[in-house]
Amino acid sequence: MLWRAQPTDSAPRPGARTAPVLSRVAPPQPVDVRVVAESARSLEALPASLVRLAGLVADPDVDMRLIVEVVTYDEALTANLLRRANSAVSAARNPIRTVHDAVVRLGMGTVLALAMSASMSSRMRKALPQYGLAEGELWEHSVATSLAVDVLRGRSGTTLPPEASTAGLLHDLGKLVLCRFLGPSILAMVRDASTAEGLSWTAAEQRILGIHHGQLAGVIAEQWRMPPSIVAGVSLHHTPSEAPGDPVVWAVAAADVMAHASVGTAPTPLDLAVRRGACEVLGVPGDQWPTMVSEVGHRFRELRERYA
Repeated sequence: MLWRAQPTDSAPRPGARTAPVLSRVAPPQPVDVRVVAESARSLEALPASLVRLAGLVADPDVDMRLIVEVVTYDEALTANLLRRANSAVSAARNPIRTVHDAVVRLGMGTVLALAMSASMSSRMRKALPQYGLAEGELWEHSVATSLAVDVLRGRSGTTLPPEASTAGLLHDLGKLVLCRFLGPSILAMVRDASTAEGLSWTAAEQRILGIHHGQLAGVIAEQWRMPPSIVAGVSLHHTPSEAPGDPVVWAVAAADVMAHASVGTAPTPLDLAVRRGACEVLGVPGDQWPTMVSEVGHRFRELRERYA
């Protein structure tokens, strides 16, 4: 099952103290992983049209007419897609007037990411103080990660499946569950374990809860009947070595690192390891990494100004 404990990273972040084994933080009572996983499954379901769209986009042999059909028969999805598609190509001479034109112009992956963002935006804009995230910051990082997947796609020597951008958008969904269904005292234990033992936050979640936010995101994606490629991409974005050679997993992992770097977050040793691994798996020249990070920041600023 997705929520079963998996090996995860334990390398200390720069400056972190490594405490003796006897000082390790332990919760006063066990956290029932099954309860946490069931909490993830209780989240509001996605619209049926969006589930259908995700499945079609992940099919390498899909007929584009089916994509157009699914969007066309959902009035809200059609209106939102055309509005965003025209904004995205505002400099174009000919405005996009049909769903077919939007799919042709933007590509199936972008269409899915736009549709998913319309459904998820309000859910992911909430403040998550337990993670030090103010209102809107989780959403901004998620969007930047999705944009980073697109940047990687343009420089990758490996074909990135179109649904990878949506996996990037959804990769931190597990944080919503942890903040919604676990009290601040439990999450404080995670923070204390990270500080006292020199663990990454993901490893501290695994240590205290028996599950980390990536795995919880996978539980949610599976419950929403997302394609297996998206489930794997969000579940393993902090442990991509568990999926050697999987382009979606490595793209989401690398895009997460790039999104953090684009706002000036210093890389950890684990981030650098993901960078090296992703460049190898995806066939991305390592010397282009700084340029790609800069492009992610530029694209995100443009997007934010467009929708301000």
